Amino acid sequence: MRKVEYISLAGAIASIVAVIYGAIGLFQEQLLSSLVSIILLELLLAFICFSFVFARFRVRYKYKWEEPYIYQCYIFKSATKLCYECVTMVQVTSMAMSRLPLRLTWTGTGDVKISSDTFAGKIKYKKEGNTIIFDVPFHRIARLGESVCVHFKLDLEDREGTNFPKLSKRIRKPCQYLVNRVVLEHKDSMSPARHDKYNWETNETVNIDHITFDGASKSFRAVDTNPDVGWAYGIYWNDELGNT
Repeated sequence: MRKVEYISLAGAIASIVAVIYGAIGLFQEQLLSSLVSIILLELLLAFICFSFVFARFRVRYKYKWEEPYIYQCYIFKSATKLCYECVTMVQVTSMAMSRLPLRLTWTGTGDVKISSDTFAGKIKYKKEGNTIIFDVPFHRIARLGESVCVHFKLDLEDREGTNFPKLSKRIRKPCQYLVNRVVLEHKDSMSPARHDKYNWETNETVNIDHITFDGASKSFRAVDTNPDVGWAYGIYWNDELGNT
């Protein structure tokens, strides 16, 4: 009789343990399911918030970066040897940037050497027709809202004299201040140069003014504040005295 009681007691205990274990398992499954649901819900909310912020961000910032300040200069050592130098302030309007992509038009012939004061490494380039294509790396990754000063210089040689006598900048992104400067170290005097702007869509050319040659610095200089996007602003001169 006692044996039967012991067996019944053991069975009851086993049943209770089984019930408790089952309850714990069910609770764990429900808890895990709840946690998974919460995580998925949070991910969905994060995605919706990110999509909304990104949409607002793209509306506010149309471009991946902007260049509020640009200074570019031609320095002619002689009629055939010259350098092009540029300093630009890059304002990052995307999540991150590590380099500035560039495409420059050069109608002259001869060797090209690219260097930078803001990047110590070697800068490689490729040439497609009259276009020189290269990137200037930043010294560090720049995040949204940060500004980076970028400098680069091209040592050029125009052996056959095919370079067109102009220095211009096509404004592709909003800019606040543009400086074009041409230094002619091999010239003592020059007739005034044209300061023009050119529209790439309508082929319209507008003369802004004429620039007097500064004999002391042997240079032309033109400044444009808030230049219009889609227009190219530049200095056009001629090597022949009296012709512009």
